[in-house]
Amino acid sequence: MKMQRKFSVVIADYGTPKRTLRYIEDFLQAAANEERYFDFVIVDNWDKMNFKGQFECFGFSSPPLEHYRWHDTIIDVYKREAKDSSIWLLSAKQNLGYAKANNLGTLFSKDRLSSKYIIFSNNDIRFPEMVEFEKFEQFFIKHPDCLLIGPEVVGLDGKRQGPILANDTAFGTLLRPYSLFRLFRPSLIKYPEYEFKFGKVHHVNGCFMVVNLQNFMKAGMFDENTFLYYEEDILSEKAESLGLSCFFWALFKVIHEGGQTTKQRIVPVEQKKIFFSSACYYFQKYRHVNLLLLIIAKLNFRFLFVPLYPLLVRFFKRS
Repeated sequence: MKMQRKFSVVIADYGTPKRTLRYIEDFLQAAANEERYFDFVIVDNWDKMNFKGQFECFGFSSPPLEHYRWHDTIIDVYKREAKDSSIWLLSAKQNLGYAKANNLGTLFSKDRLSSKYIIFSNNDIRFPEMVEFEKFEQFFIKHPDCLLIGPEVVGLDGKRQGPILANDTAFGTLLRPYSLFRLFRPSLIKYPEYEFKFGKVHHVNGCFMVVNLQNFMKAGMFDENTFLYYEEDILSEKAESLGLSCFFWALFKVIHEGGQTTKQRIVPVEQKKIFFSSACYYFQKYRHVNLLLLIIAKLNFRFLFVPLYPLLVRFFKRS
């Protein structure tokens, strides 16, 4: 029986080829019960110059199989086979960030591979149980308004990571975490009860999402004005404006190790800056936050929080 070729797994890799290859092996083992052909599309976000070493780790050989034009950039394309599936490597020789890298992988999957569904996944994911992608495909067919589905995601501590029913306010997101307000005002993010196993949500954890490619294109893909963080929140707002929905479905569970690559590559205060910048963009463009609040939040973050960050870390750990 010829295997179906409908799913592309898009992975933005940042200098962790061995981990990505281990993830692909784990993925294929978790999906071993399905007679299905997967395309793994790795977007190389590593902006260093030792590409040869990277490619050797991935198992690719030079020269590139082909070139793919994306925006005004020529992308080198490499390919090799693995267990009835294909592994593709797209190299732009620069760090595109999460949104651009995943959009690149999506367009390549649509143009070159004729995929119908995209799985956006981090490589720091483990699969403690088998995965039935056939059921996701059936759900998309029955629910044409569904943009994406997220499974049960738990951390190494066993705690659920998402989904989110409603985000916090602009004040709670842009001011509270970076000031003493966090001691007096709790977060207003709305999480579902643990018994919640299926239904519409605001957004799911972006570490693993199964997406209807046609609806993803209709929503304009990820907003490339963000480099990292808030991609799922923005996508949800865009989807809602088009009458599309995001679903949580605890059909299977994945374990998310939780930003280990980011923590290794980016110092904590820089992570905070990137996160805050994306949050500001999200609230300004998609939530239409009051301009005065946005200005106050930016001044507080730049002139109080960042300079005092080392002291605040020690203070909040004690409180």
